[in-house]
Amino acid sequence: MGFSVPTLRKVIAIRKQDKDERMEQEAILDTYLQALGMIDLPPED
Repeated sequence: MGFSVPTLRKVIAIRKQDKDERMEQEAILDTYLQALGMIDLPPED
């Protein structure tokens, strides 16, 4: 049982980012995933 080295490298890279930069990148990724139909938006109340 071992760790995935590429995944650990990604985690370290994410930890080095500041919170605002990380949130911006996540928002952009979500936008692309939604446009490609890969994720669904949560229902609005």
